[in-house]
Amino acid sequence: MEPRRFRCFKTHRRQFTCSFTFFNLTNPAEVLNGDKPFVLQVGPYTYREYRPKEEVKFLDNGTRVQAVNPKTYVFEPNMSRGSEDDIIRTVNIPAVTVMEKTKDQWFEGLVSALMKSIGVGVFGTFRVGDLLWGYEDPLLKLIQKFITMDDHFGLFYNVSGRGVCCQSSPELVQVSYH
Repeated sequence: MEPRRFRCFKTHRRQFTCSFTFFNLTNPAEVLNGDKPFVLQVGPYTYREYRPKEEVKFLDNGTRVQAVNPKTYVFEPNMSRGSEDDIIRTVNIPAVTVMEKTKDQWFEGLVSALMKSIGVGVFGTFRVGDLLWGYEDPLLKLIQKFITMDDHFGLFYNVSGRGVCCQSSPELVQVSYH
């Protein structure tokens, strides 16, 4: 028979949700000319987080237990204001990152010309789901000839996405028997 604390650890029933809010830039051209940005708050976009315990192993003569604790996020439309398909105009983080990494490099001018040729600038429009969970970025894909970088970007890229767990980390928990 499993001790009560171990059952609680293994079948954790707590409900977790994560909500994200974005700020949609309404005047990008004016901002590039030095004007103050005007933004519109959108969201929240809410996700239910699941944290099952997998690969449970006992360590140190049964006084410790180790488990893989993958996290999975599932969109909750009833708890959200909008959909993952909403379009947001915001800072193009991959473009700004590339501009910073190539600053004062011999190929900085080439990168600038490349960005202009494919229509990439400091601001961009993105799906909410892509911003959160990741997408293949055309600039990052092309820039790999000059810099070693992942060609995907997302604020939570490689954490989870659309119910598919992409990353897990071991969690060590002390269990005492009484």
